[in-house]
Amino acid sequence: MPRKPLIRSTEYPYHVTARCNNKEHFPIPIYDVWAIVSAEINVIVEKFGCEIHAFVLMPNHFHLLITTPAEGLGVVMQAFMLSVTKKINVSSGRTGRVFGGRYHGSLIDNEHYFDCALKYVYRNPVKAKLSNSVETYPFSTIQDLLKDSFFEFPLKPPSGHQSLIPEKNVSDFLGWLNLPFPNEQDLAIKGAFKKTRFVPNKSGWKQAKAKIVDQGH
Repeated sequence: MPRKPLIRSTEYPYHVTARCNNKEHFPIPIYDVWAIVSAEINVIVEKFGCEIHAFVLMPNHFHLLITTPAEGLGVVMQAFMLSVTKKINVSSGRTGRVFGGRYHGSLIDNEHYFDCALKYVYRNPVKAKLSNSVETYPFSTIQDLLKDSFFEFPLKPPSGHQSLIPEKNVSDFLGWLNLPFPNEQDLAIKGAFKKTRFVPNKSGWKQAKAKIVDQGH
Protein backbone atom coordinates (compact mmCIF):
# COMPACT_ATOMS: atom_id res chain seq x y z
CA MET A 1 0.00 0.00 0.00
CA PRO A 2 1.49 3.38 -0.99
CA ARG A 3 2.40 5.76 1.77
CA LYS A 4 -0.08 8.61 2.33
CA PRO A 5 1.32 12.05 1.50
CA LEU A 6 2.38 14.25 4.39
CA ILE A 7 0.05 17.10 5.30
CA ARG A 8 2.08 20.27 4.76
CA SER A 9 2.07 23.04 7.34
CA THR A 10 4.45 25.74 8.54
CA GLU A 11 2.13 26.70 11.42
CA TYR A 12 1.43 23.49 13.35
CA PRO A 13 3.89 21.04 14.93
CA TYR A 14 4.61 17.49 13.80
CA HIS A 15 5.44 14.33 15.64
CA VAL A 16 8.31 12.72 13.74
CA THR A 17 9.87 9.31 14.29
CA ALA A 18 12.39 7.13 12.47
CA ARG A 19 13.70 3.69 13.35
CA CYS A 20 17.08 2.06 12.75
CA ASN A 21 17.59 -0.34 9.87
CA ASN A 22 16.08 -3.79 10.59
CA LYS A 23 14.97 -2.40 13.98
CA GLU A 24 18.52 -2.92 15.25
CA HIS A 25 20.16 -0.67 17.82
CA PHE A 26 22.33 2.18 16.66
CA PRO A 27 25.79 0.84 15.71
CA ILE A 28 27.59 3.11 18.19
CA PRO A 29 26.94 3.76 21.91
CA ILE A 30 23.78 5.74 22.52
CA TYR A 31 25.66 8.55 24.29
CA ASP A 32 27.69 9.06 21.10
CA VAL A 33 24.50 9.08 19.03
CA TRP A 34 23.06 11.63 21.46
CA ALA A 35 26.02 13.93 20.94
CA ILE A 36 25.58 13.69 17.17
CA VAL A 37 21.82 14.27 17.09
CA SER A 38 22.01 17.12 19.62
CA ALA A 39 24.51 18.92 17.41
CA GLU A 40 22.47 18.26 14.28
CA ILE A 41 19.26 19.52 15.88
CA ASN A 42 21.09 22.73 16.64
CA VAL A 43 22.06 22.92 12.95
CA ILE A 44 18.48 22.60 11.66
CA VAL A 45 17.27 25.15 14.21
CA GLU A 46 19.81 27.68 12.97
CA LYS A 47 19.58 26.82 9.27
CA PHE A 48 15.83 26.37 8.84
CA GLY A 49 14.36 28.29 11.77
CA CYS A 50 12.73 25.20 13.26
CA GLU A 51 11.17 25.16 16.70
CA ILE A 52 12.02 22.08 18.77
CA HIS A 53 9.37 21.14 21.32
CA ALA A 54 10.76 17.76 22.43
CA PHE A 55 13.32 15.18 21.36
CA VAL A 56 13.83 11.73 22.89
CA LEU A 57 16.46 9.30 21.65
CA MET A 58 15.76 5.61 22.17
CA PRO A 59 18.19 2.71 21.55
CA ASN A 60 16.90 2.11 18.01
CA HIS A 61 14.69 5.11 17.13
CA PHE A 62 13.83 8.68 18.04
CA HIS A 63 10.77 10.81 18.73
CA LEU A 64 10.73 14.47 17.73
CA LEU A 65 8.12 17.21 18.13
CA ILE A 66 8.97 20.01 15.73
CA THR A 67 7.50 23.01 13.90
CA THR A 68 9.12 24.08 10.63
CA PRO A 69 8.03 27.67 9.91
CA ALA A 70 10.55 28.44 7.17
CA GLU A 71 11.05 25.18 5.25
CA GLY A 72 8.96 22.08 4.62
CA LEU A 73 9.39 19.17 7.00
CA GLY A 74 10.74 16.99 4.19
CA VAL A 75 13.65 19.33 3.51
CA VAL A 76 14.47 19.62 7.20
CA MET A 77 14.32 15.89 7.94
CA GLN A 78 16.29 14.94 4.84
CA ALA A 79 19.11 17.23 5.93
CA PHE A 80 18.95 16.02 9.54
CA MET A 81 18.85 12.28 8.84
CA LEU A 82 21.45 12.42 6.08
CA SER A 83 23.93 14.26 8.29
CA VAL A 84 23.24 12.00 11.29
CA THR A 85 23.74 8.92 9.08
CA LYS A 86 27.06 10.20 7.72
CA LYS A 87 28.43 11.00 11.19
CA ILE A 88 27.31 7.70 12.71
CA ASN A 89 28.88 5.81 9.79
CA VAL A 90 32.16 7.69 10.23
CA SER A 91 32.13 6.92 13.95
CA SER A 92 31.25 3.24 13.47
CA GLY A 93 33.42 2.59 10.42
CA ARG A 94 30.38 1.32 8.54
CA THR A 95 28.65 2.35 5.33
CA GLY A 96 25.06 2.28 4.15
CA ARG A 97 21.82 3.10 5.85
CA VAL A 98 21.44 3.76 9.54
CA PHE A 99 17.68 4.24 9.42
CA GLY A 100 15.38 1.63 7.94
CA GLY A 101 13.55 4.09 5.74
CA ARG A 102 12.10 7.57 5.65
CA TYR A 103 10.83 9.28 8.75
CA HIS A 104 7.13 9.20 9.57
CA GLY A 105 5.47 12.53 10.31
CA SER A 106 2.08 13.24 11.88
CA LEU A 107 0.64 16.76 11.90
CA ILE A 108 -0.79 17.92 15.26
CA ASP A 109 -3.24 20.77 14.75
CA ASN A 110 -5.06 20.47 18.07
CA GLU A 111 -3.43 21.89 21.22
CA HIS A 112 -5.07 19.35 23.51
CA TYR A 113 -3.64 16.57 21.35
CA PHE A 114 -0.25 18.29 21.30
CA ASP A 115 -0.10 18.17 25.10
CA CYS A 116 -0.85 14.45 25.03
CA ALA A 117 1.74 13.85 22.32
CA LEU A 118 4.36 15.72 24.34
CA LYS A 119 3.63 13.62 27.41
CA TYR A 120 3.69 10.39 25.39
CA VAL A 121 7.08 11.24 23.85
CA TYR A 122 8.69 12.04 27.19
CA ARG A 123 7.21 8.93 28.81
CA ASN A 124 8.56 6.61 26.10
CA PRO A 125 11.73 5.62 28.03
CA VAL A 126 9.67 4.94 31.17
CA LYS A 127 7.29 2.69 29.24
CA ALA A 128 10.28 0.85 27.77
CA LYS A 129 11.68 0.38 31.31
CA LEU A 130 14.83 2.32 30.47
CA SER A 131 14.25 4.72 33.38
CA ASN A 132 12.03 5.06 36.41
CA SER A 133 10.93 8.61 35.58
CA VAL A 134 11.05 11.00 32.65
CA GLU A 135 13.67 13.21 34.30
CA THR A 136 16.14 10.39 34.95
CA TYR A 137 16.43 9.45 31.27
CA PRO A 138 19.56 11.23 30.00
CA PHE A 139 18.88 11.19 26.25
CA SER A 140 15.93 13.55 26.28
CA THR A 141 15.37 17.29 26.03
CA ILE A 142 13.59 17.09 29.37
CA GLN A 143 17.07 17.66 30.77
CA ASP A 144 16.85 21.23 29.51
CA LEU A 145 14.42 21.93 32.33
CA LEU A 146 16.83 20.56 34.91
CA LYS A 147 20.14 22.00 33.77
CA ASP A 148 20.19 25.52 32.38
CA SER A 149 21.96 25.81 29.03
CA PHE A 150 22.59 22.06 28.95
CA PHE A 151 21.57 22.06 25.31
CA GLU A 152 22.51 24.47 22.59
CA PHE A 153 18.99 24.61 21.16
CA PRO A 154 15.92 26.12 22.87
CA LEU A 155 12.68 24.33 23.59
CA LYS A 156 9.72 26.32 22.30
CA PRO A 157 6.09 25.29 22.78
CA PRO A 158 3.55 26.14 20.08
CA SER A 159 1.82 29.47 20.48
CA GLY A 160 -1.51 29.68 22.27
CA HIS A 161 -3.01 28.27 25.42
CA GLN A 162 -1.93 24.81 26.57
CA SER A 163 -4.84 23.30 28.41
CA LEU A 164 -3.19 20.24 29.97
CA ILE A 165 0.44 21.15 30.68
CA PRO A 166 0.99 22.57 34.19
CA GLU A 167 2.75 25.89 33.73
CA LYS A 168 3.41 26.95 37.33
CA ASN A 169 6.79 25.28 37.85
CA VAL A 170 9.04 22.45 36.73
CA SER A 171 7.98 20.22 39.63
CA ASP A 172 4.32 20.33 38.57
CA PHE A 173 5.29 19.69 34.96
CA LEU A 174 7.39 16.64 35.86
CA GLY A 175 4.65 15.33 38.13
CA TRP A 176 2.19 15.54 35.24
CA LEU A 177 4.61 13.82 32.86
CA ASN A 178 5.23 10.97 35.30
CA LEU A 179 1.52 10.25 35.77
CA PRO A 180 0.75 7.40 33.31
CA PHE A 181 -2.01 7.62 30.74
CA PRO A 182 -4.93 5.23 31.12
CA ASN A 183 -4.16 2.25 28.89
CA GLU A 184 -6.92 3.04 26.40
CA GLN A 185 -5.67 6.58 25.91
CA ASP A 186 -2.07 5.40 25.61
CA LEU A 187 -3.06 3.00 22.82
CA ALA A 188 -5.12 5.71 21.10
CA ILE A 189 -2.13 8.07 21.05
CA LYS A 190 0.22 5.37 19.78
CA GLY A 191 -2.18 4.56 16.95
CA ALA A 192 -2.63 8.23 16.07
CA PHE A 193 1.12 8.67 15.54
CA LYS A 194 0.81 6.30 12.57
CA LYS A 195 -1.53 8.69 10.77
CA THR A 196 -0.53 11.71 8.70
CA ARG A 197 -2.78 13.82 10.95
CA PHE A 198 -2.71 13.11 14.66
CA VAL A 199 -6.29 12.20 15.56
CA PRO A 200 -6.55 9.57 18.34
CA ASN A 201 -9.22 6.90 18.14
CA LYS A 202 -12.33 8.44 19.69
CA SER A 203 -13.59 5.26 21.32
CA GLY A 204 -10.34 4.72 23.21
CA TRP A 205 -10.23 8.40 24.12
CA LYS A 206 -13.77 8.37 25.53
CA GLN A 207 -13.14 5.17 27.49
CA ALA A 208 -10.04 6.70 29.03
CA LYS A 209 -11.87 9.90 30.01
CA ALA A 210 -14.70 7.87 31.55
CA LYS A 211 -12.20 5.86 33.60
CA ILE A 212 -10.58 9.05 34.89
CA VAL A 213 -13.97 10.37 35.99
CA ASP A 214 -14.85 7.06 37.67
CA GLN A 215 -11.59 7.17 39.60
CA GLY A 216 -12.41 10.65 40.86
CA HIS A 217 -9.57 12.47 39.04
